[in-house]
Amino acid sequence: MITLKHVTKRFYEKKVLDNVTFRFENGRTYVISGQSGCGKTTLLNILAGYINVDEGKVEKKESIKIEYLFQDDMLFSNLTVKEQMYIKYVAVYKHNRYFEQKSVEALALFRIENLIDRKIAVLSGGERRRVQLALLFMNDPDVVLFDEPLSRLDQQNQYLIAEMISTIFTNKLCIIVTHECVELFSNAIRLAMAGGKLRNG
Repeated sequence: MITLKHVTKRFYEKKVLDNVTFRFENGRTYVISGQSGCGKTTLLNILAGYINVDEGKVEKKESIKIEYLFQDDMLFSNLTVKEQMYIKYVAVYKHNRYFEQKSVEALALFRIENLIDRKIAVLSGGERRRVQLALLFMNDPDVVLFDEPLSRLDQQNQYLIAEMISTIFTNKLCIIVTHECVELFSNAIRLAMAGGKLRNG
């Protein structure tokens, strides 16, 4: 569970978040919609601990493990899928025990185990997004933050990625920021960001 209490964030003279109070419950999926520049990504960055609030506070357990799917894929195009996953795994766990098992299991869940020795550079946009999802899942997070997970994908891949997020991450706290295809996350709690406020959508 993550709780925002009277959170305010400004960038220069603009108040991006204005006295936001909300509680995100464990095991639930939330979809936050709103126009570009309304503060959705800022909210994710605050939840992840990447930026600090100006007023108010964010309450969460210190031991909570948070993974973040960025809008840009943040993958090394010169590496294979397996090499990319190995770097992330060792960075998180500080050892390589169980890597083979966990990486293969994660790739199989997202139906890309056949890509394990392919270079990132030759993958399609949908395949790269599924590699991102496998990387998140492999590290067994408590919370997953998704910034525009369906952007720059064709319609078929939008449906596929939305389905995978909805079914594979069901026991996690998932917070999804998007301005398109909100209806694809049919079981999510819908929220809207506008004027620095977070409201039921």
